[in-house]
Amino acid sequence: MDKQMIMVDIDNTICETNEMIQTKIQGFSDTIYPFPLPEGFFEQNPDVFMDAVPAKGAANKLHELCAAGHRLIYVTAREEWSQTLTKNWLYKHGFPNVPVVHTRDKRNVAMQVRATLCIEDAPNELQRLVDIMPALVPAKKYNQSYQSRFEDWSKLQLTEIGII
Repeated sequence: MDKQMIMVDIDNTICETNEMIQTKIQGFSDTIYPFPLPEGFFEQNPDVFMDAVPAKGAANKLHELCAAGHRLIYVTAREEWSQTLTKNWLYKHGFPNVPVVHTRDKRNVAMQVRATLCIEDAPNELQRLVDIMPALVPAKKYNQSYQSRFEDWSKLQLTEIGII
């Protein structure tokens, strides 16, 4: 199997951000995507990023991919101001130390780095990516219409989908 260039989203893919947002926004619903957040929400609540728990098994699975020779890049829609706290969160939770790109145009980044697989939860991003590469989709209430969904990183069998 050829080695992959894998683009990995952060929020609600490897980091359970919505669980933290839910503690801050009354009436937050994880069935609505994107949920309308107040202007400047993350800047006023950086603890949402810092205190979010990692998705179970995500760090280990990403290390497994790196050990198998695949290349990873984190690509997030988080604003640039969050760069240091994002890197600190990744380090704190034992994720592979690979580049982090902050962008609102993940498709452009995918084409620039010649990504061959993405791991992404957001329907709006998936719509712009699935025509150029396969996607693995962490199962959320708002992305039920997508193929290749998985419930638990630690149980994700990459051999079944031809990645390892």
